[in-house]
Amino acid sequence: MDTTDETDAETFTGVEVVDDAGAPSPEADPADGGAGRDADAAITAGGDADGDEAMGDDGDGEGDGEADDHEEPELDLENLGVDDSSPVRDDAIHICTAHTGAVYAVASVGPIIATGSGDDTGALLTADPAVAGVAAAGAVGDAPPAGVLYSLARTAGLGESVSCVGLSADGAYAAYGVENGVVAVRGVGGADGQGVTLFEESTAAINFVAFHPRGPVLLAGDADGTGWLINAATASFMAVFAGHAGAVTCGRWAPHGRTAVTGCADGAVRVWNPKAATVAVTVSNELGNYHPDGVGIVGIDVHPGGDATPVGASGGDDGSVFLWSAATGKVLTRVPPHGDSAEAVTFAPGGGEHLVSGALDGTLRVWDVVVGAERGAMAHDAGVTCAVWHPTDVGLLLSGSLDRTLRLWDARAGGRAVGVWRGHTKAVLDVAWGGGGGTAYSASDDGTVRVWDMRRTGGD
Repeated sequence: MDTTDETDAETFTGVEVVDDAGAPSPEADPADGGAGRDADAAITAGGDADGDEAMGDDGDGEGDGEADDHEEPELDLENLGVDDSSPVRDDAIHICTAHTGAVYAVASVGPIIATGSGDDTGALLTADPAVAGVAAAGAVGDAPPAGVLYSLARTAGLGESVSCVGLSADGAYAAYGVENGVVAVRGVGGADGQGVTLFEESTAAINFVAFHPRGPVLLAGDADGTGWLINAATASFMAVFAGHAGAVTCGRWAPHGRTAVTGCADGAVRVWNPKAATVAVTVSNELGNYHPDGVGIVGIDVHPGGDATPVGASGGDDGSVFLWSAATGKVLTRVPPHGDSAEAVTFAPGGGEHLVSGALDGTLRVWDVVVGAERGAMAHDAGVTCAVWHPTDVGLLLSGSLDRTLRLWDARAGGRAVGVWRGHTKAVLDVAWGGGGGTAYSASDDGTVRVWDMRRTGGD
């Protein structure tokens, strides 16, 4: 592995990759994203600035007023131990009804929020009235209520469910991964349908999209076993990552951006040289000390220490979790397993002292990477679907669950519960931080995006 301190601008030919010192502030106004809009553009109860139904007519992406013939299957909450009939309090400060189907994914950078849904659309939203072009309030009483999400643009007609979304580090580009194999890339500043490029090289479902940590290069993986590199700035296809023997289920960039890692349904992890689009390292069960044969990789992450700590982690669909060397492919540690699929695997930012894994058995485990010991175990009432670290307080972790809640944990205190936020009527499928960590956004099978004030301790 190249351990020289080369700049990220050298990683890709012809691609501008901004370093930390030169990166534009994510709070900057994205190129005229929604200029000229007024307060009626706020998505509150399904209406837009023209009095039409919010973000589209019927959610089938065809503008014909007719719904799709197919319906997304609902999760069987009863068999997952969740009482779907129980009354639910609502801790959310805003409920966004931008979509007409289940919302599968949400991402946030600065004032920009991207969402993807089973209504075959992707949406761009913002909680900042200035970014939305909403006129300044003339008096305190006229100010928009806190947490309201405003519509910036909608990407419709994608053909099937949008299952994953991503935003570039500067918030200038958005990407949507679609179940029919399409990757849609757009600039955040365009209006509905403008500046959208569809990449249709794949015919299999796109399982993830991930932007480079400092540039407009997008990594995507599909169910046919292929990875893709796309330049969002030039709307051009760059390279193919070929070599997996099954669906590419998950992927991440290393923090320095010089390598990328992908996990596969065949149980292998591959570390890629993106310049050459070649495999640098493969992690597999060749020696019988890794995820067992037949176990697929469903969660993956890379230690934030970069070349100084070239360590990765992977979670299997049997609940197994392993640490491995991203430099040599050597398996380092078997972390105590879960009882079901380990969907969320994530290193704490900063020093990466902790690794947290979350699984569909409802459990989360805190692993001390330095000492090599478990520091705590936590639990939802049903399966864990996602987990993200707080952007500034590196010990706090937010998780979402099939039990319809968001929960905040302190990994430094052995996973101590900080609070519970309730309101969704169906499973929470994705979460993202906003507002510098004072706000959170959640995507749910109930078809809403909810906004949460995380400074208010959950009621439980």
